[in-house]
Amino acid sequence: VGSELYEIRVTESAGRGLFAKKSISSGTLLHMAPCIKVPKEEYEKHCRHTVFEHFLFNCSNGDMLLALGIGSLFNHNDMPNVDYRVDSAKEIITYTSCTDIQSGEELNIYYGSKLWFNDVNKEADEIDGNSSEDSSEETFFNSFNVT
Repeated sequence: VGSELYEIRVTESAGRGLFAKKSISSGTLLHMAPCIKVPKEEYEKHCRHTVFEHFLFNCSNGDMLLALGIGSLFNHNDMPNVDYRVDSAKEIITYTSCTDIQSGEELNIYYGSKLWFNDVNKEADEIDGNSSEDSSEETFFNSFNVT
């Protein structure tokens, strides 16, 4: 990929992902992914029935964006260390670190609460007894009412 900040690694649990090669400060621009716009009609007829369904980002008008470059390699985490912003008019997704990230740490974004796969992070927490399912602890992400 050519970045001095991160590299692609393969994990057993999540497949390919991005990992910090060195410490990254919060607020660091990590990547600006050019995108291919998929009009809503094409998505409904074709893309939603393919593997690409799992790599598309939503636009407010129902269109979808396929992030190129490393934009589709960020894995999910309920407590992400990377924020992303979709600019559908410019067909770009910008990824910025939202926490300090340590060398070797995986770079993650938040996919939303309705996941289409088993969350390996949540499963690991449940095995370790650290599940936050029953926790009443208030966090930034559980303060949202997503329906």
